This record gives sequence, structure tokens and C-alpha cells, in this order.
Amino acid sequence: MSVPMSPESVSVSEGVMLEWPLWQERAGCNAQEEETQLWLSEREAWLWLPRDAWMWLSRCSDRHNVFEIPEQNDPENSGNLFSGGSDIESEDGLELILDDHHRASSPTTKRPPQTFIEVIHHPHSRKHTPTIIYLDQLIDNGNTKLRTIPEPPQKPWAPFRTRADFEFTEQVVTKCIRKDTVDILLMGFHGRWAQSTTITLRDYQAVLISLEAARKFGVPFWDGNVEHTFQSHTYTFEFKFRDTWEWILELVCDPTLSEQIMWYPVQRSFNNCFRIVRLYDELNSGEAWWEIQSSLPQEDGLPHCYLPLHLWLDKSKVSEKVKMHPIIIHPGFLPSAIRNGSGNGGGVLIGYMPIVGDPNKSIENEDDTAASVEIAQFKQEVQHKNAFWQLANSDPYAAYSYDMLHAFDSGEWGKHQWPLLLKILNALERERLSRNMDRTPRWCGLKHFKAVASTDFADGNIVDILPVNSTFIHCIRLLGVIRAIGGLSIIREDQIEYLESCLPQYEKYCITIAQQHGKNYNYPKHHSLMHLPEDLRAKATTENYSTRPGEGFQQEVQQAYNQTNFRNAESQMAKIDENQEVIARIRMSVDDYDMKESLFQEELNSTDGPLPPKINLKTIGLSAHVLPRLVPKVLNRITVKILPFVNSLRGCLNSFRK
Repeated sequence: MSVPMSPESVSVSEGVMLEWPLWQERAGCNAQEEETQLWLSEREAWLWLPRDAWMWLSRCSDRHNVFEIPEQNDPENSGNLFSGGSDIESEDGLELILDDHHRASSPTTKRPPQTFIEVIHHPHSRKHTPTIIYLDQLIDNGNTKLRTIPEPPQKPWAPFRTRADFEFTEQVVTKCIRKDTVDILLMGFHGRWAQSTTITLRDYQAVLISLEAARKFGVPFWDGNVEHTFQSHTYTFEFKFRDTWEWILELVCDPTLSEQIMWYPVQRSFNNCFRIVRLYDELNSGEAWWEIQSSLPQEDGLPHCYLPLHLWLDKSKVSEKVKMHPIIIHPGFLPSAIRNGSGNGGGVLIGYMPIVGDPNKSIENEDDTAASVEIAQFKQEVQHKNAFWQLANSDPYAAYSYDMLHAFDSGEWGKHQWPLLLKILNALERERLSRNMDRTPRWCGLKHFKAVASTDFADGNIVDILPVNSTFIHCIRLLGVIRAIGGLSIIREDQIEYLESCLPQYEKYCITIAQQHGKNYNYPKHHSLMHLPEDLRAKATTENYSTRPGEGFQQEVQQAYNQTNFRNAESQMAKIDENQEVIARIRMSVDDYDMKESLFQEELNSTDGPLPPKINLKTIGLSAHVLPRLVPKVLNRITVKILPFVNSLRGCLNSFRK
């Protein structure tokens, strides 16, 4: 039986209250006839008197020092623990017992091998000792490390007057409630609907005033312009944009995100005592971040950190005739669960890319004439200059990552292999394929097809559809394996090696299919598949550079456009996005306030945990005059910083002796 920590090394932390309740000796009662409960704080140190009068003291939060206590059924240690010449009535005997228990600690204690994850920190982080995370133990989330929960700040919903004002405005912004509906709701809240309300807003104009004050705490949009001279005429393109550097400073200074920021790269390895395998999950676990951090200067008192960003840009159709091009940036230095979300710390709208049209603003000139050639030349001069080449240490080719959604789901599979399969199958085979897919059991979150052979593959989220009894079975089986490995949230080095072994086989089948059916596989999305293992090692899993979160922003762009009057829409949409961003930030502050308030109240009202089992003095065979001398001896072994309380505790023991 293993016991955490020997009595000599036990200490009681300052500020933790020890409890000594229920000494149940009543006047005229024999102490041996009462069930006596005896414990200290279970969170820090507790005392237990088991059946054979074992006695040990432990800290539940520390499991490093281990010593052995003989099992009750051990023939070599049968009998009472205090036997063998030890005088239970003397304090010297007790000293001998405790010393014997300490000497029982042995480094050769047999324990089953433990599975753990080793985290090696970058040298620039000044963490030279690897972090060991045991998978068979509960992982601390970090909150319980605080001995004293700080009192939460007051009014995190500022600049709103009350929390009700903020929550009402939050619904107006997130649900896109119109002006007339807001006025009706506020009139009802201050009228017959409620006897009393903490909402101080009176009308829609008051909501706008509060939002204007709140936007000052966020990153605003600025007006920008770009000029270009073409055919002796200067053209000006105006646009709205956010300062990216100002947005980064806001994130790194946000107290609600401070504990989540990944400042330095790490190397994670899975160790089960038989083999060690490299793991890749977050962006900071890849080789690229480690190499970039190693190339940064290291100066005392002036640390340098690499903060990666994920840039997304695509065309969004907001109406039948209007198209916009939103630019979204995600903070790569935050965990994927945060940066791919819609709240504070998620992707942010930097601006809308200006659309370069005809400089003559005439549709008649858009033909095959020389004027149209000049128009194309004008667009090329404005659009095709990559600004990232002008930045120091910038390499757009190295920045590009494999896009699982567009390059694989709706590319390699959706636009090439799936249409070719339907072309090869005859009518009876396509009908059989649809019938087999229709018989597939329904599953939550999985789309069900009744006529899959007649469905155009346009949705990149539909993957892993395998045909039955076709010549594509080997090729598509490898596609399924590649897709499964490439979509993992945590990927091992041996899985990447298996992926590398599948790619040459897949290419061999593609060459055979090209010879049999005349399919041309000479296109960029097919070639980029060969670079997937490189990206997995350099930037970890594909979730870190996925375009799916950006695709989800398309609906928000359309909703923002529908709230405008369709004139000068970009300026109005920028203000709508500012409202959404500041509301998301205040919401995170309010949620953080609620969590700290809950922990603070729990700390105030908490006890020392569940009570240990009651101890019957008859069962352990100790007389009433032995117990009071035994317990103070153990207390002398504890490094106690709260002496007044311990003195009062000893007073209780002395009263028990009487």
C-alpha cells in the first residue's frame, strides 16, 4: 500500500484553515464508547488512524515521495504495527515507528509503467525542464493552483450602465433586431410589461449612443486609399481597414486571453515507456515555429516572440448583383478552439478588398478590342503586386499551406475523382451505387443521400464516399486514408510516415487511371497533395490553416449587408462589425467575471472536502489516554505556519485527556 509523502516532509501551507471538529466526549461518557472523528484539512494534510493503528500523514496535492506501509495480509508484517518491542505508551516508541515508516521508502518500489506526454520548451522561453503530463492522472486546469481566488472586478459590462443594458444591446447586435422592433421592446419593458426593470435604455437612439461609447474600447476602422496612374491619369481607390498591429496589441494585452497565448514553440512527444512518438497538434508544435523562433535575436531583458497570423480572403456574394471580398485574419498564437471561434480572440475582419473595374467606367469598351487589352493591363498593374514581398523575412510561397477544404474535399475529390467515377459507371452501376448509399444508416451530422449518383459534388463538407465494385476502389480507398490522416486533430509522426507511403501508391493508381480513361492529372491541386506531409510537420494539423472558419464568415457578411441601406454599404458594414467585435469582447469579460465570482464564492463557502470515514476506538484497540499523546507527536512533525490555530487545537486534545 503506497502512501503519498512521508511524515517528515509534510507541511501545511499558510492561509489554509485546518479543521478539527467533533471531539465527541460528553460528560460522564467513556471515550472508547464513542465514534471519534479526527482529521485535518484534506486538501493540505490529514490524519488517519486505520484498523491496526497505522498512522500516516500526507498531502493530497503532492505525490512525489512515496513510502510503503505493510499490507494487512502480509505474513512478514502480520500483527499490530506497533509490535516488535515498541512501547506504544512512550513517545520514544512513537518516534521509532515514524522513522521506520520513513526508512520504508524505497526507490525500487514496483509501479506499473505510466503513459505520459513530454513537452520540451524552446530555449528562448527559459523553461529548461520539460513538462510531463501523465495521462492516467487528472490534469489540473490551472484554476486550483491559486490558493486565494482574487475578487472579481466590478462592472465588466462598462461602458453600459447596467448588465441588463449590455445584455439587451447584445441581443440587438447579434440578432440584427431592427429599429422599430427595439423601440417597441423598450417601450414595453418600461410600460405595462414589467413592474420594474434594470434596463435604463429608453429607445433605439440610446442603444446607438451606448454602442458608440463601447466602440472606443475596440480596434476601429480607418479610411485608406491607393493611387495609381494609368495613361496619364491618376485613379484613387478608397477603402476601410483595421490596423493589424493595433489589433495584435489588443489581443496580447487582453487579460481574458493572457493565459491562452502561446508565446514560444514546443515539441510534444508521446511516451508509453516502450516507444517515443512525436506529436503535432497546435501551430506551436510544428517545426516551422521552432526554426523561426531560433532565428530571432535573444537579448537579456528584451525577449523576441514570433506571433503567426492566418490570412483568409475570398469572394462573397452578398446579393444578386453585388460581390464583396472580405479579408479575415486569425491569431495563430491562440489555441485553435479560440482562434477558429466567433468570440473574442477569433478571426477579425481587416477590411474589404477594393474591386478594380474599368477605368473608363464604360461597359461598351469591354470587348476584344485594344481598349479591353488596356483595361486588363490596368487591372494587372494594380492587383498583381504582392505587398508581402516588400516585408522583411517574408516568403509568400512558404506561407501558403495545404487547404483541405478547397484542395482536397472540393478539389481533388469533388471536381476530379468523383465526376470521373460517375462518368465511368454505367446506368445500372450508378443506380446500384445510389441504392447502396441510400441504405446507409442515418447518423447525426452525416448527410444522407437517396440518389448520390445524380448529385453534383459541390459541397466540400461531403467526403469519404466510397464506391462498391468499381475499378476505382484502390485509388479511392487511398484517398479515404489520406483524408482521414490529414483531418486528424492530433497527429503522430508514424501516421505522417504512413501518409508518405500512401502518396506514391496513390500516384501510381492515378497514372493507371489516366492511361485507361484519358484523365489529365496535371493540375495544381493534385500536385499540392504531395506537399501535405511537409505542412503537417512544419505547421502541425490542417486545423491550424483551414479555410472552413473563413467560409463560415460568408453568412455574417451577407447579414451585415442586409442591415445597410445598400448605399455606401462598406462604411456601414464596418460600423456593424465594430459593434459585433466590442460586444464579443465585453461578453468574454462578463463570462470571466461570472467564473471568478463563482470561484470566489465557492472559496468563501468551501469546506476541506469530503469527510474521512469515522474511526471507532474499540476497533483500533487504543486506549483513551494514548490517543492524546499520539496526535500531538504527529503535529510536531508538521512545519506549521499557523501556530495560533494549532495551539488551540492542542488545547482541545488536552481537554480530551482530562
